[in-house]
Amino acid sequence: YVTTEQEISIGHEILIRAHNGRLVDVSKVREEFPRAYESWSEREDHALVEGYRHGLTVAELAKRHQRQLGAVQSRLKKLGALTAKKEQS
Repeated sequence: YVTTEQEISIGHEILIRAHNGRLVDVSKVREEFPRAYESWSEREDHALVEGYRHGLTVAELAKRHQRQLGAVQSRLKKLGALTAKKEQS
């Protein structure tokens, strides 16, 4: 049984991650999104929020930060920059 956010890693490299009840091959995801599943730094958080406040879309931010769209949406919500109302517009 795999729980959410469980990881299988060798050394410091995450190989497989359980996400929302399914296994994710991190190396495959990183072919398209090189920074997928990496921790967010304070500097990156700041750049993310500032970019969003200056009118960049979530898709543009995802591309700039080399992360998945859902990861950027989730991070903006966690940081209080994106609310359900803003997400719908």
